[in-house]
Amino acid sequence: MKMTGETKLFLFILVGAAALVGAVVLPTLRQQQLDMPKLPPPQPTTYPLSMLAPPGSHVLGPKNAPFTLVEFGDYQCPICRTSTQEVKAIMQQHPTQLKLVFRNFPLPMHNRAKPAAYAAEAAGLQGKFWPMHDLLYENQPNFSHKDFDKYAQELGLNVAQFNRDMKSAAVKKRVEQDIAAGQQFDVTSTPSFWFVPPDVSQERRIYTPGDLLTWLADPNHWAVKSAPQPKKPLTKAVKP
Repeated sequence: MKMTGETKLFLFILVGAAALVGAVVLPTLRQQQLDMPKLPPPQPTTYPLSMLAPPGSHVLGPKNAPFTLVEFGDYQCPICRTSTQEVKAIMQQHPTQLKLVFRNFPLPMHNRAKPAAYAAEAAGLQGKFWPMHDLLYENQPNFSHKDFDKYAQELGLNVAQFNRDMKSAAVKKRVEQDIAAGQQFDVTSTPSFWFVPPDVSQERRIYTPGDLLTWLADPNHWAVKSAPQPKKPLTKAVKP
């Protein structure tokens, strides 16, 4: 089929526009990548699990799982939304070995992250923390009050109670406690992870989802080391 002059002109304009966009956008993206602070690789830490995941934490997976993944997350953070699916895939691969603990860390530049955290905690008071957690990430960034009511209705919550709890001092205190804990652990970006195995000397802070996937893909990091047995005291033979 022969192209008409108008078709050739249209293609010429289209190719030129694509080249112009590439010339403008690609350098900008490269500059943004250069401007982004480089996060460190996984670092050893020795925080007790009772500090990273205190009693009453939101736990997904078997509570007696030997390995714990603690996440400090922000519901308005796009990377957190992506990592949620990756973490779920990891948990499906290790259904009896791994449990997930989620803690709130709404970043200051995300003006709807803290209300979203209140919504998740309010849903948790009616036993629906994890379903609300998932709905918030699936519907990011639709975080108006009407949106929260809609999600509460979808989950079969008592919406009036849900709204009261969202405004309650107890829910706000819970979120602020998570933020304070994150600051204590030097969390400055989300998501931030801690991988806590039974052997605390192998505990790692992991700064990016990519590093998390790489770390957990190594079977050596899933070895359950038994606690060292105390040595029996040496006793001298007593002559009769």
